[in-house]
Amino acid sequence: ASLDGAGRVSPTVTVVFCCRPVCCCCDRVCCCACGGPRSALAVLRPGLAVSELAVSPLPGAPTAVFTLRAQPGDEQDGFIVVSFSNATLVFEIGEEVKETSSSGFLATVATLHTQLLEDGSSLQVHAGGLRHIRTDRRINEWRAPGRRAITRAATNSRQVVIALSGGELVYFEMDQLGQLLELAKRDMDGDVACLDIAPVLAGALRCRFLAVGGYDNTVRMLSLEDGTQLRPVATQAVNAVPESLLMLHGHAAEEPGSGDAGLFLHVGLSNGVLQRTEVDRITGKLSDTRQRFLGTRAPRLFAVWVRGVRSLLALSSRPWLGYTDMGRWQFMPLSYEALDHAASFASEQCPEGFVAVVKNTLRILSVENIGETFNQSVSRLRYTPRRLLVHQELRALLVAESDYQAVPLADNAELQKRLVDESGAPVAGPEFSAELAAELDQYGAAVGAPGQWASCIRIVDPAELSTKAVLELDGSEAITSMALVRFEGPNLPDSSLLLAVGTAEQMTYFPTSCTAGYIRLYK
Repeated sequence: ASLDGAGRVSPTVTVVFCCRPVCCCCDRVCCCACGGPRSALAVLRPGLAVSELAVSPLPGAPTAVFTLRAQPGDEQDGFIVVSFSNATLVFEIGEEVKETSSSGFLATVATLHTQLLEDGSSLQVHAGGLRHIRTDRRINEWRAPGRRAITRAATNSRQVVIALSGGELVYFEMDQLGQLLELAKRDMDGDVACLDIAPVLAGALRCRFLAVGGYDNTVRMLSLEDGTQLRPVATQAVNAVPESLLMLHGHAAEEPGSGDAGLFLHVGLSNGVLQRTEVDRITGKLSDTRQRFLGTRAPRLFAVWVRGVRSLLALSSRPWLGYTDMGRWQFMPLSYEALDHAASFASEQCPEGFVAVVKNTLRILSVENIGETFNQSVSRLRYTPRRLLVHQELRALLVAESDYQAVPLADNAELQKRLVDESGAPVAGPEFSAELAAELDQYGAAVGAPGQWASCIRIVDPAELSTKAVLELDGSEAITSMALVRFEGPNLPDSSLLLAVGTAEQMTYFPTSCTAGYIRLYK
């Protein structure tokens, strides 16, 4: 960002000047930029770029992941808790992340929820009950009554709400001695699908409301004030089963983070829709509901931190990030594969990121360039791009490159001797070697004779932006046109797409002329 003449902050915008061919492939915009040895293929995708900081295999498929800080005032997380179907692993975060057995967590059960409480003690919620690990390592346990099990839980630093099988809610609150006291119960007349409770604001004793989603396609707001615990204050009907809930506090538009300006309830529905509703901070009434379709999977909602503000991470068939930018609520997709579970993560190397689970792997991710609409990936090319096509059947890009008065790779013996990458392995061209590419950027490519051309045809995977094949044209031919064609007839049993490339030999300009023209066909 930068300051304008009036002293206001203006966001920095990255602009790609495309003076070369442009096309669209899948959900990406592909364009060719620059020319000569600095030629490049750029792929623009709507969404925020994600950096993968670490990937670690796990012994099985986790059911959830959580992060905990060692003390309430810490700025960095101290533990990562990974829950499996019948076990829980706790990893301590230090110079390296390693498994620990001294956390006090019960390792033989699946963990439903974790929470660092106000006095520095930790809470583990599992199907059989609550495990309260005090700061002096004493452990208090509350067990689910009879044969009932805990199915859902929501917590903050002072309050705990659990849902038992059959639909009964139990409300706990921390007293001055640091003990969790059971204050109220309520039967919801049906199993609870999801729960959430907002964090306790500075200067407050508790969060005033609890959000409860039911399998009857309703979302209810219940009071948590003294004398009215678990009494309903508002009910909203939704068009699908609510699968996940998250309440976020809004902030003043002029100075984000400086003051609270509202409470918003986010609901992830089973039909892939995310619903955002404003909650009245005094009465708990619901109003101003807005919806957005996120994907084919029911969104799972998690709280993460963006620019010091508690924000929203929604995991559907694609991850999405909701955050406040310049005083406005923004909701952007992430350019990353689908995630199963996630939790906020903060360390010395990654102040604001999140830890996620994808199948049998644990990943630490960070979002780059918050506020930008597109993220850009660039791949170097050998010559100036002239034509760009999309092969829908192969889901690939076809790039035609040509340079005037350039020396073809086959005729450049000195350059061929240096075609190795950083590890010493041979490469197909100078664009695959960082050292050679930097040298060509600085000094330029070798200059050929007047009328000489160098050309090649490249096949690129747009998902990975990697070159699958590159074919150097022989002779001094310039590529002038390129198209995908299909020949059909009774004597042509194979009607697959062919690549037709038009070339001109020893082409010159002013006036435009050539010694010969050709049409090359490739299968």
